[in-house]
Amino acid sequence: MEEKDFQEELERIRLDVESFARPPSACEYFHGREKLFEAEQLKKAVSFFLESLQKRFED
Repeated sequence: MEEKDFQEELERIRLDVESFARPPSACEYFHGREKLFEAEQLKKAVSFFLESLQKRFED
C-alpha cells in the first residue's frame, strides 16, 4: 500500500474508533482487512488502532 493510501486508512481507523459504541478487539476489526497492508504497515495500523481505542474508552 502506498504511503498516501496508508495515511488515508489510518484516518478511516480513527473515524471508526470514534463511532464505536463498544470497543472491538484488534482481531475483530482487522479480520479480512489485514491483506490490505504490508507487514510493517499492519503493525503500525494495529498500534494506532489500540492507541485510539485507549483514548476513546479511557473514561
